[in-house]
Amino acid sequence: MPEANCRFSGSGGQYFGTVFIHLFLLSMITFGLYSPWALVRLYKLKATHTVINGKRVNFNGTGGDLFVLGLIQGLITLVTFGLYFPWAFCSIYRWRAQNTLVGGKPSTFTGTGGDLFLFYLIHMMILPMITLGIYSFWGLYRFYAWKEEHMRYGGEKTSFGAGFGGFLKVSILSYLLNTFTFNILTPWTLCMLFKWQINGLVVGNEGEVEHFPPVKTNIFVVTILIVLGLALFAMIALFVRSQLLMVWQLKSQMATMQMGMSGQKRVYRVPGAQPPPSTRKPTLKPRLKTAPDQPTASSKRPGVAEGRVKPGIDIQLEMKRINSLIQSNDRNEDAFFNRGWLYAYRGDLAEAERDYSRVIRLNPGATQAYYNRALVYVRMKKFDQAIRDFSQVLKQDPRNTRALCNRGNAYFESGRPDLALRDYAEALRISPNDGDIYFNRASVYLAQGKTPEATADIRKAASLGHKEAANYLRRGLKKPKS
Repeated sequence: MPEANCRFSGSGGQYFGTVFIHLFLLSMITFGLYSPWALVRLYKLKATHTVINGKRVNFNGTGGDLFVLGLIQGLITLVTFGLYFPWAFCSIYRWRAQNTLVGGKPSTFTGTGGDLFLFYLIHMMILPMITLGIYSFWGLYRFYAWKEEHMRYGGEKTSFGAGFGGFLKVSILSYLLNTFTFNILTPWTLCMLFKWQINGLVVGNEGEVEHFPPVKTNIFVVTILIVLGLALFAMIALFVRSQLLMVWQLKSQMATMQMGMSGQKRVYRVPGAQPPPSTRKPTLKPRLKTAPDQPTASSKRPGVAEGRVKPGIDIQLEMKRINSLIQSNDRNEDAFFNRGWLYAYRGDLAEAERDYSRVIRLNPGATQAYYNRALVYVRMKKFDQAIRDFSQVLKQDPRNTRALCNRGNAYFESGRPDLALRDYAEALRISPNDGDIYFNRASVYLAQGKTPEATADIRKAASLGHKEAANYLRRGLKKPKS
C-alpha cells in the first residue's frame, strides 16, 4: 500500500492576515486589481508550510507576472465566450508550477487544454447535470486528482491518493463553518483543504517510492448517481407541478372575482364558480305567478312554487295555456308576467323583455315586473337599463336588499365600483347577515386592489354559511398582511 511522503503544517491563525487583509480587503478596495499579488502572497505562505518528499518548497513568482498572464488569458477567454478557459487554466497552472521550487528545482505541469476541456465537459458539466448536481462533489474531487497527477514537483513523478471521503468531509465542514461564522473561519477551512491535498501526495522517481494508482471514475457508482439524480429530478418535477397547479387554481379562483381594468370590463370565472357578479345568486329566478282568467297577484297554480317549476310540469304545454289566456284577454297582466318568466327560463331574453315591458305598461306599479326585467337586462348586458329598473323597484321598496345587491352588481359590471360599494353597504345595513352581499362586495374590493378588505368579506361570507366563500378559503386564500 503506497504511503504519502508530503506534509502540510500550516494553521488558520498563520493565514488570517493573508486571507482577510490581502485576499478580501485589499482586493475588494482595488476592485480585484490587487488579486494577483494577494494570490502570490498566499502561494508563498503555503510553500513555507509544505514539505515534499523531505524537501523544502519555495515559490518565486511575482504578482506582476501573474497579473499580465491573467489579463491576457482572461481576454482570450472572454473573446471566445469561455471556450478557451481550459487552455487559460493550464497556462496559469504551468506558470505556477515553474515558480514552485522543490529542493531548488522547478516543477512542471503536463496537463493540456484539450484534455482539461474534455475532462471539464464530462465531469464538471454533463454528469453533474444528469445527476442533478449529486455528481458535483465527485467531479470536483476528480479535478483535484487530475491536476495533481499532471504535476511534477521538483521534476519528479507525482501521484495522488487523498481519499474522496476526506474531501467530502472537508467540503461539508467548510461550508457549515463558514456559513455560521460569516466566513470568519475561512483561513482554518483553507488550511484543512491544503492539508488534505498535500498530505495525499507521493512524489519521487519510479523505483524510489511506491506510487498511488491513477484516480478513475467507477462506472457502477456513476450509474447509481445518475439513477438517484433522475429520481430526485422526477420528485422535484412532480412537486413543482403540484405547486404550479395549486397556484394556477388559486389565481383562477381569485380571478373569478376580479375584473380586467383595460378596455371593456370582463369577468373571469372558473367553470362552475358561483355567484357571477351580474346576479345575486345563480339559482335566483323571478317568481312565477299564476294566471287565472282574472289577474289575482296572490293566487298560485298547482305545480308552481317560489319561482321554480316542479318536476312533471310540461313547459310547452304551460306556454300554450298562457298564450291561450292572452289571446282571450290581451290585458291579462299575470299571463304576460308568467310568459315572460318562461321566456327568460328558456333563454329567450328579447321575448321576456317584451312581455315584462307589457306588464309594466299595464301596471306601472308592478314591482316584480321591474325586478324581473332588470334581471333580464343584466343577462343581456344592458346594465344601464337594469340599473334604472332596480332603482324603480327601490323607489317602491327601499328595503329590498335583492334589488340593492343586484343594482350593485350592475354598477360593478358597468365600471362604477364606488356606486356598487354604496349599494352593498346599504344592503348590509338592512340585512347584516347576508353572505351573498359580503361575497359580491369582495369582488369590487379585489377589482380595486383592496385584498385585505376582500379577504375580510370572504371570511365573513363563509362564516355566514356561504359555500363558495368557504371553498375559496379551503383552497388557500391567504391571510392578508396586517
